Amino acid sequence: MRAFDRDWLVDDKLGFATTDDEGRFEIRYRTADFQDLREERPDVYVRVYDADGIDVLYESTDAIRWNASTDERYRIRIPARALGRAR
Repeated sequence: MRAFDRDWLVDDKLGFATTDDEGRFEIRYRTADFQDLREERPDVYVRVYDADGIDVLYESTDAIRWNASTDERYRIRIPARALGRAR
């Protein structure tokens, strides 16, 4: 699982995490990881990768958290067809 800040030219990598056995995760980042020009808060989206960290199973770019708060919570459901591709 990786988190990004959406930007005009190049998205900033905020951090990464591995989910626990129940699928929970936490990604921490600093203001310096996303702050450009006058940006005060990040526009966050996440990508979920397969166990090898190669194939993208899910991406939340269609639901970006614009001006995200310091504590964002996600409920992510991976489509069964995406899980089948990872096996």
